[in-house]
Amino acid sequence: MAGSVDGRVSVEKIRATFTVLRAFGSVFTGHSRRATRCSMVMSLDLNATGRVTAAQLQTMLLEKSHVARQLEGEGNFEVFSQMLSGLDLALRTELYLHQLADSSSFGMGVWPKPEDKQRAAAAFAQLQGAMETLGVLESEQRAIWRVWAAIYHLVRRGPAKKIASRKTAAMGGPK
Repeated sequence: MAGSVDGRVSVEKIRATFTVLRAFGSVFTGHSRRATRCSMVMSLDLNATGRVTAAQLQTMLLEKSHVARQLEGEGNFEVFSQMLSGLDLALRTELYLHQLADSSSFGMGVWPKPEDKQRAAAAFAQLQGAMETLGVLESEQRAIWRVWAAIYHLVRRGPAKKIASRKTAAMGGPK
């Protein structure tokens, strides 16, 4: 992440970075509302007076399979619920998400209480603001939502399960 203003790192950009990482890399579990599935290493460059002049954040998604398979009682990545509750109707329609029930499969878009859905919608607005702070254009955000909507539709339809079955069968395992 590069985010210096007049030789100083912008606190807003650092906060925005963590907002984005939380949405795309955290899940709800029985033990934590925001269990991260990312490994992160942050390095800060300091000047002679001890002020932060640069920051770099490296991340690695540790649990890629979490989209298609979750443990009992776990949700999916927060971005799915946030996106499903926070997208405006026009974009929901464009992405074929407008007719989905509020309680969906795979821990995506599951809101036990109405206030949970409201919180997810507010978090989505915050996510969009964070992306804007980081310089992600609206057209680029729309492209990101298209990709996540495609993932959502694929997982709901089950190809991930079919692919896993084929791999197991190809390796001589149970069918």
